[in-house]
Amino acid sequence: MVSDDIDKIKESLKKMSEIGKIHVETSKLISEWLDLVCINISKLGLPKINILKLIPEIPIPKLAIPQIDKEFLDRIKERFDFIEKSDFEYKWLGSISIELTNVLEDEYKRNGNEGVRLFLIELFRDEDNMNSFKELFKETPDYKIRKQIIDDALQAHVEGKFTLSIPVLLAQCDGILIHAVKKAEKYQRKDKKVNTKKIVEDKKIEIEKHLANQLEKMYGKRRHEILHGTNPYYFINKKDYGEELSIKTILTLFEVLNLASEIK
Repeated sequence: MVSDDIDKIKESLKKMSEIGKIHVETSKLISEWLDLVCINISKLGLPKINILKLIPEIPIPKLAIPQIDKEFLDRIKERFDFIEKSDFEYKWLGSISIELTNVLEDEYKRNGNEGVRLFLIELFRDEDNMNSFKELFKETPDYKIRKQIIDDALQAHVEGKFTLSIPVLLAQCDGILIHAVKKAEKYQRKDKKVNTKKIVEDKKIEIEKHLANQLEKMYGKRRHEILHGTNPYYFINKKDYGEELSIKTILTLFEVLNLASEIK
């Protein structure tokens, strides 16, 4: 939610001021500015946007907090409306990084979903890039618990072994989410058949609508076929399979790690 993102940024600003990286008054000024942005963004009626995506467009004030003008608000609304109404395949991404989200949206505007697909293929073939993503999530509790499994699966992707990366990451995403909802006591011990598809359908936790759609898609018939061995061709490179499916599974993992960390 917008307010949650604002709180996270303000907490980071507070810590930065405490260790002397920024001046206390500067931290206070930016915090007040972000509150103002939050209020005005809410007035637009945008659906639970990630305020972190807006940071590159927010003119941080130098000496005072100016009024947010209509042009600024219209520009933000136009950007989100464009993506919301488009067939962009990665609307469900929201917790990885500002830069990646912006790059993918810009690539989509230039070259459509095919351009995004090719960009992601090159991005995740690079081992250094993969290690950078690991760094983003290294402090996440569920990543720490499953580090060896996840790292092996990510390395398998880099090496082109999609026979391994896809089923392992599908299973881990499922396990991470199930563990999180049970730990938060969203289900009772007697509830035996808890899985990602059921969690999404039951709506006992709040999941952004595009991510909910992605999880339903990933954890329907396709998951069953892959994990139960009835589809021996899932690793072959074609639409929504092979390398492309492995990438979507990796990105889904990142979203699930973030989602699980917020379930209380």
